[in-house]
Amino acid sequence: NADGLCDYTNPAWQALYGLSAEESLGTGWARTLLPEDRDAVFAGWQRSMVTREPFEMEFRVQPPNGPVRRVWSQARPILGPDGSVRAHVGAVVDVTQAHELAEARQAQVVAEESGRRQRAFLSRVSHELRTPLNAILGFGSLLQHDLAGRDARSEGYVQHVVDAGRHMLSL
Repeated sequence: NADGLCDYTNPAWQALYGLSAEESLGTGWARTLLPEDRDAVFAGWQRSMVTREPFEMEFRVQPPNGPVRRVWSQARPILGPDGSVRAHVGAVVDVTQAHELAEARQAQVVAEESGRRQRAFLSRVSHELRTPLNAILGFGSLLQHDLAGRDARSEGYVQHVVDAGRHMLSL
């Protein structure tokens, strides 16, 4: 109405808010607002009442015995011939699913980026390990060949180096 109080809601609105037509009148609808959003909604509505600018805001409601819903609300003043506000007309749209889809898309983007970084890291680590391991194994084989039958103790040490290098390469 002209004072900014609710004097009508349709059945779709009532289903969204979980309130009867009678329960939603005046400021009864406001009891479904999440406490964290209440001050901002009322401040935005008061600003719109004073400035006669359209009210547009997204906020959350929790119907009695229902899940939290995210809604987008818009209201505009209806002016009389003398320029005074005669009433307001508005609409509310449930945008919960759109937000859930956006959050899922964002989570997918984060997961894909994480996977890309992990693959890049593993590729880099693999490359950085293979290069020195190839040298270790190559020179270890040369040392084994040169020491064959000459120094059993040194052969054992070289064998440990070669075995450790092969183990690292398999990782």
